[in-house]
Amino acid sequence: MRTKDCRRKAAQAAEGRTLLRTFQASIEAIRCASGLSRKAFAAQLGLASSSYFHLMTPNANPSLDYIELIAERAGVEPLRLLARSEAGADRRSEDTPVPGVSRRFVSRG
Repeated sequence: MRTKDCRRKAAQAAEGRTLLRTFQASIEAIRCASGLSRKAFAAQLGLASSSYFHLMTPNANPSLDYIELIAERAGVEPLRLLARSEAGADRRSEDTPVPGVSRRFVSRG
């Protein structure tokens, strides 16, 4: 998937500015930075692809424990997945993933 498409999808996920949409946009931004498909990214996180796809729906209701688990496996702080950015959904310019995260995913994928 092209980077431009990933940014557009992350921006669409964050448009409503709800905490869930911010979480979804953060996860998608990390995934896009890794260059992996959603299915491959889910596998890297140790999630079933169906669980990952459900996280990206409006009906998702992840527990705090689940958010912590995903953050730990992605190599970021949990609050980073929930923090809203004034710059919009493409937060990589001001809030880049923790060093080694994208390399870890890219090197395995």
